[in-house]
Amino acid sequence: MTLTEKEAREKWCPFAREVHGHGGNRAAYGSGSSADIEGEPGDAEQFGREMADMHPCISSDCMAWRWSDPEEEYYSAYVGFQRRTKPEGDNWTDELGSAGGVIGWTRPIKNRRGYCGLAGRPE
Repeated sequence: MTLTEKEAREKWCPFAREVHGHGGNRAAYGSGSSADIEGEPGDAEQFGREMADMHPCISSDCMAWRWSDPEEEYYSAYVGFQRRTKPEGDNWTDELGSAGGVIGWTRPIKNRRGYCGLAGRPE
């Protein structure tokens, strides 16, 4: 599953750990099943919400985060031999060729998507 950083930060990270005074981590407080939290036993959605609040994914701040989208989008200044004008919209910067002329434009991708690398590459 690929997600934006905002979407990922609303998900639970099963690899997050917290240390308590007695030296344990959250696994010491129960089996990790939804029966250990308030609500109906087996309520996986409720469990996910509770865990996401306590141990959220930190998306690109995590060493395991992988990007599925490129960092920038590119718009070529030429189609064949026809020169195009700079695209409309915000944040386009000139991409210069070796001779110093504009060969295209780039801008950061909004809502770039990525995934947790520990779970493997999504299909």
